[in-house]
Amino acid sequence: MRSSETVELVAARLRVCPAPRIGDADCFRLEGTLDGDSALPLARLLLDAQRMGDELVLDLSRLSMVDVAGLRVLVDAARRACAVGCELVLRAPSPAARRLFRVTGLGAWALLDENGCVHASLPPLHRAVVAGFGRPGLL
Repeated sequence: MRSSETVELVAARLRVCPAPRIGDADCFRLEGTLDGDSALPLARLLLDAQRMGDELVLDLSRLSMVDVAGLRVLVDAARRACAVGCELVLRAPSPAARRLFRVTGLGAWALLDENGCVHASLPPLHRAVVAGFGRPGLL
C-alpha cells in the first residue's frame, strides 16, 4: 500500500487513509469499524506496510468500534515490529480502542505519551502479555 492512497475494506466499514508523515514514518488513519470482517484485509495491508519501512504510525482516533479480532491484528503487527526491530506507533487511540486494551490485559497500551501515542515497542513484561495474547487459556 502506498502512503498516498485510501483503501476501503469490507464495503467501507473500515477505511485506511494516508495521514501526514512524521519524519520517515509511513502514517495511516483507520476510520470506522475494525472487527472480524475487516481484520484479515487490514492484516495484509499492515504486513505490506511493515515490510516497506522501519516505522509505521497508525492513527486510531476515528475508529468507532474495535473488537477482539481487530485487536489481534494490532497485536500481531506489534509482534512483528518487536521481532524485526522496527517501531509501531498507535496514535490517538479512540476511547473504544483504549477500553479494549485495558480489559484484555494490554493496559500499557491504554496509556498515552505526551503526544497522544502508544508505542508498540513494549518493555519485556508487556511483551510477554502481547506474545501470549490470543493463545488458548490466556484470555
